[in-house]
Amino acid sequence: MNLVRKAVSRLFAFLLTAALFVCGAAAQEKATVEITYIANEGLMISSGGKKVLIDALLREGLDEYQRVPSDQLEKIETGRAPFDKVSVALVSHFHKDHFDSASVARFLENNPQATLASSTQVVEAVRKEQSEKIRQRIREVMPDWKQRVQHSFDGIEVTFLRIRHTHQRNYGVHNLGHIIRMGGKKFLHIGDAEVLAENFISLGLDKEGIDVALLPFWFLISDAGRAVVNDQIKPRHIVALHIPPQGAEMWARQIKASYPDAMICAEPMQKRSF
Repeated sequence: MNLVRKAVSRLFAFLLTAALFVCGAAAQEKATVEITYIANEGLMISSGGKKVLIDALLREGLDEYQRVPSDQLEKIETGRAPFDKVSVALVSHFHKDHFDSASVARFLENNPQATLASSTQVVEAVRKEQSEKIRQRIREVMPDWKQRVQHSFDGIEVTFLRIRHTHQRNYGVHNLGHIIRMGGKKFLHIGDAEVLAENFISLGLDKEGIDVALLPFWFLISDAGRAVVNDQIKPRHIVALHIPPQGAEMWARQIKASYPDAMICAEPMQKRSF
């Protein structure tokens, strides 16, 4: 009888320890993730001391869209708080309202822990600016259209998605989407994706469990765009990007009519936690 009791006691202790371990692991996996809006489609995603930049290194930009404030751009390029210790910089495509090669090169020079990961077009532009110091921290990633490929940077998993750019004249532009996994959550950024169901069906995003979709505003104001969001992406939360400052209030009203809880990114350095 004593042997049975001892066995039961040991089994109970083992199960209790295992349960505590699982609960602890789950608590560690799920963590607060903060989004900081920078400009246009540029953001920083941060959690647990790790940081990712997306489309945040631009200088000249385009007149009709939000530019990075000069003081914030200086902090980003030189690696000063809150933009210090960035693990990876992602660029959706090489248009100047999303990317500046000299800005990326300076960022890599001043952030020796950081990697740039992007398309052939972006990488080739940065290589013209590069020094030997940054050569080994530039990674070219080029899935075929409607395909995906996964990489890891400092423990941050990023899935790269090839999604066609808006307008036929831009079909030659390498536009990348990204699924970033941080804090046990999934964040989707799609660059300047065209509102086209074919862009998304084969990617299976509706089964991915996207927590936060970071979307250009044109997906949120048309029937076709909302169909893609609601049927092909199915995010739990929405962040609206690429909103022109001229008319921002009008676009915000239209977005809120369909997605009242959406984060409307119109002012640099807005923040929200998920």
